[in-house]
Amino acid sequence: MAYAEGLSTHTLQVHSESRTYLTYVPANRSEYTALFFFLHGMGGTGTQACNTQFEASFGSEEYGYVAVCPQASEDLQGRRAWHAFPGGSYYGPAYRYDYAEFSEHSDKDLDFFESLITTLNASLGFPRVFMAGFSRGASMVYHMHCARPHLLDGIVAIGNQWYDPYVGWGHFADWGEHATYGGRAGPTPDESTACQPSKPIPVWVASGAQDGFYKGWQRSAWDVYAKRAMGCAGAPFTAWSSPLATLQSGQGLRCLQHDGCARAVRTRYCEYEQLGHSPRPWRWHNYD
Repeated sequence: MAYAEGLSTHTLQVHSESRTYLTYVPANRSEYTALFFFLHGMGGTGTQACNTQFEASFGSEEYGYVAVCPQASEDLQGRRAWHAFPGGSYYGPAYRYDYAEFSEHSDKDLDFFESLITTLNASLGFPRVFMAGFSRGASMVYHMHCARPHLLDGIVAIGNQWYDPYVGWGHFADWGEHATYGGRAGPTPDESTACQPSKPIPVWVASGAQDGFYKGWQRSAWDVYAKRAMGCAGAPFTAWSSPLATLQSGQGLRCLQHDGCARAVRTRYCEYEQLGHSPRPWRWHNYD
């Protein structure tokens, strides 16, 4: 298949289903630095991911990677939702998934991404594959990291946290404050199927300090995921921070990092003081 420069829309047949995805190919390049996936949030579209959530053209032209913005298929309630961690989500009584559907087809998006990587590599060729996601898209990124890490060379999870009713619920024991969420206890952990990525890759997690969606647990949830899934040890160190005066004024960001982890090259968590539930951290050039 030929892929034109700039933004274009395509389909791929996977498991008898026609799946939609967009590509942005940078201009005037004979080879590409990487393939970079951008996954939209709940109810979003591939077009939103490429154009507004991640501004794929900016990074593609600047750094020479091919941007790919797949689109989730619809769930039984007609919403576009990634099939990530079946049975590990809770959207309240009015928004429950049909978990039988998710359990039966829990690999459908994993297979979609694997087929897409194979298809794109045959046509374009690239040395590395990265995946970024916002909100529910970040849940899918975590799912790929746990289930098919051999396909990836790095991940970015924005506006999400591991281990809450939306992702990773019940994957590990001994979670302290994360044992309950909104008064609801998590399911009994099954350590035999817990996330243990087989390929060490860099992991970047970003969230907003004003994101009320996750009850302010993002930082500690990242630290637990780093230790239990990626095999990091000890306390994280401050990798970068805006000046104290800037932070005290409700601006800027600070980043914590684990290095030398057993199942990760490194992992970094960045918290943006003025940010709510938004993918805006991707626009790193807007921050001091």
